[in-house]
Amino acid sequence: MSSTDDDVRLFLALWPGRTAQAQALACQSAQPWPAEARLVAPGNLHVTLHFLGNVPRHRLPDLCSGLDVSPARVAVTLDHLELWQRGIAVLTAATAPPALSALHARLADRLRSLGLRVEDRPYRPHMTLARKSAGVAFRPVRPVKLQTAQYALVESRGGKYTKVCWYRRGT
Repeated sequence: MSSTDDDVRLFLALWPGRTAQAQALACQSAQPWPAEARLVAPGNLHVTLHFLGNVPRHRLPDLCSGLDVSPARVAVTLDHLELWQRGIAVLTAATAPPALSALHARLADRLRSLGLRVEDRPYRPHMTLARKSAGVAFRPVRPVKLQTAQYALVESRGGKYTKVCWYRRGT
């Protein structure tokens, strides 16, 4: 899908609470980042569920209502650093816990029913810590333990994230 001025770039994500955010920031600050590395801002740290890409802005109301799956409480432990393509440094989990996999699958079904594409590759829970990080020699980390019963539909514009809709258990 090509982008127009009326499009918004969207993704679904779990947002860490204060404790998990502090753990992630400690992990981020403990790394010997190369000079060109671009660290993710504290308020932008998240665990991606689905990347939607560019979507027409007028679809936001339908997406906000259509993506509410009343999440169960999920817990995921991010405990391994990896350098992905294009120098993206991520904190990953060895596996997706069953509740997180179920949430991911339910959201995939909703995305398809809304006529949106879903990535084919297997889901890997991760939190991006930095970009442009080629050559980083990671130091050991303490696990980041994220527990939540909420997720968000988020707009990404110029490196700034805006939560468009919040989804919480029981809403």
